[in-house]
Amino acid sequence: MTKYFVGQRLERVCTELFVEIQCPDGSTLRWPTFEFQPHRLEPGEPAAIERAVACGDVERRLRFTPTQAGSYLIGSETIEVQPAPFSGYLRFGPNGCHFARDNGELFFPIGANFCWSNMNNVFAGQKLADLFLMLRKLRDAGGNAYRLWANATWAGLTIDWEDPADGHPVKFGQINQAGCAKLDAILAESERLGLGVMFCIDNMNAWAGGRIQKSSYWHENGGPCHSTWDYFNHPEARAMTREKMRYLAARWADSPAIWCWEFWNEVDGCGLHNVTPHSMLAWHQEMGQALRAADPVQHPITTSTGHPLDFPPMWRIPEMEFTQTHHYGYKDSVDDIVPFLRGYHETAMQLWGKPHLFGELGITWCGPGYAGGNETDGRTLHNVLWSTALLPGSCGAGLYWSWDGYIHKNDLYSRFTGLAKFLQGERWHELSLQAQEVALTLNPRMEFAQLVRKYDPPITLKIPTCLSSTDYVQSVFTIGHDGSVAEGNHLIPNLFHGTDQPLYRFRITLLVDYREAGDLTIMVWGGGANLSGGGETKAEAEPVAELRLDGQVVLRRPVVTKKIEGVKDDYTDRLVIQIPAGRHEISIENVGGGVFHTGHYLLENYLEERTLADAQAVRAGDQVWLWIRNTEFNWARPVPEKIRGLMMALPGWSPEAALQVEWWDPQAGKVCQTDQAIADREGNLALSVPEFHQDLAAKIRGLN
Repeated sequence: MTKYFVGQRLERVCTELFVEIQCPDGSTLRWPTFEFQPHRLEPGEPAAIERAVACGDVERRLRFTPTQAGSYLIGSETIEVQPAPFSGYLRFGPNGCHFARDNGELFFPIGANFCWSNMNNVFAGQKLADLFLMLRKLRDAGGNAYRLWANATWAGLTIDWEDPADGHPVKFGQINQAGCAKLDAILAESERLGLGVMFCIDNMNAWAGGRIQKSSYWHENGGPCHSTWDYFNHPEARAMTREKMRYLAARWADSPAIWCWEFWNEVDGCGLHNVTPHSMLAWHQEMGQALRAADPVQHPITTSTGHPLDFPPMWRIPEMEFTQTHHYGYKDSVDDIVPFLRGYHETAMQLWGKPHLFGELGITWCGPGYAGGNETDGRTLHNVLWSTALLPGSCGAGLYWSWDGYIHKNDLYSRFTGLAKFLQGERWHELSLQAQEVALTLNPRMEFAQLVRKYDPPITLKIPTCLSSTDYVQSVFTIGHDGSVAEGNHLIPNLFHGTDQPLYRFRITLLVDYREAGDLTIMVWGGGANLSGGGETKAEAEPVAELRLDGQVVLRRPVVTKKIEGVKDDYTDRLVIQIPAGRHEISIENVGGGVFHTGHYLLENYLEERTLADAQAVRAGDQVWLWIRNTEFNWARPVPEKIRGLMMALPGWSPEAALQVEWWDPQAGKVCQTDQAIADREGNLALSVPEFHQDLAAKIRGLN
């Protein structure tokens, strides 16, 4: 008799759509089966897409991995399974916020997007070997998760689209077995490396740019679709997509590498093709129920939108089990990304109250280094990982973009190590993490200590904008002389839709206090007609900006949304008005049609001071995890000054509680100092912060 072990995959030919499995504990599973054709991978030309060549007939298969020792009855066959180490599947842990494996270990995703092999031409062609090289480096550095696009058709990854490596159309109702063979290989390698995969099923990029004709749903391939709208709305298309969800669960739910299912990459991009928000919402409800019914493991389910705050109903439905944000600046608009990330997260938690993850992000989505801005040492990646991890409600560290052109090209994998070591052995999935208040002050007995940098006379303040276009975020903002934005979690929307898009149209109001007269400049980087974000009506008119100062129109003119040929400029237009000294109310809106995009605002003679350090922390009982950073440690300020002489106050302890404080170097991921401390009679803890150059982390635990 063949010996089987816990965690050993069973794969066999069968004829049924579902196989009943009786487990040793008496439970019964109804496991789906799938059509399968064996393939072998051939490298092809150096600059080409890897090919998968059929090497056998199509047959129906069952994939099942036993998780218990004992006797299984699989159909009519009895097998005996011996005990063996197996970490199990990835699901939500006991607290419903953090992920865990079946063996009780925390799975806090630390990784990046590695959506396909070659995005920025760092490698030649699209080869799985190059993807596997990057994944090994990620694993070796302590990373444990990444995001994969299963329908990156241009790279030869596909489920039911044409594979450009062979050019054969896939007919409606068929599965591209060659593309699925590549996905099999990727998941097998991920299992070997112990990585969790966010399995992104579809993406708006494939449904745009002339690629839609390659879909099996396209009418020329026997499908019902003449447009992207049909994919979301046609009964035949939806029925076939439900069947596709069953196929995904049958072929890959068994893999311990599957961390979660992600229906779409930035589904709101389909709004450019007249798909309404109502259609997107109904589609997600239907497919969420179909996938949940088909998946015997019950992996978590999510989706993503390009403008995450524009479509709250999507995240409220129960089929979306955790929410996502994608965030990018434009060119040089964002110097410090951390306040944006905190703001997005706080807004997501306020709106939906579900676990939240940054599924894509970067300083910029264009320009040198793509998502890395102009830096090559990984400080932006480092700040993203730490700032998104230590937030209540965060279910993972932010997944950075530009994996080959930024992370791999600059060999930034070591940036994953510090956070991985910091969280090693923690049990966050069993705890209820809450925000911990932290106050930073100066030690008055230390010379040369500095927490705030003063500017006299004031200098120009740059305020970046966020990826949003509606008043689901705040629409009135008070701008402080320290660069703070008092309302809206620091999120000023960047898209100004016109009168032909009433659902997305709104007015922004800035409350300012100029000590002396100065200009307000709004940097515009694009837009135009027919770029609405999801309505049924196509815009025909061009955008017209209207700026009011204390209720009076001071600027009204068409916005230039296209770059002028031969002119080297990252921006298409600058909207400039003069502001007298004093308190004023400035409003901005699009009174024309279409849309225009803003990158940032420049307030001349406005910034008087800047805080040089800030902190964030989470707490569970008598345990605190904390991160303090030098706010000038970012891509725009490559050589920050050392921070010294800080005091830190943390309330909420038991009176006179005895505590241990481990100070960590986040860059290296190691303890650099251990102190003992005692809270005062009111339960307040005061600590002297060791001097640091870039950032510092701490673990504080009760000793009682």
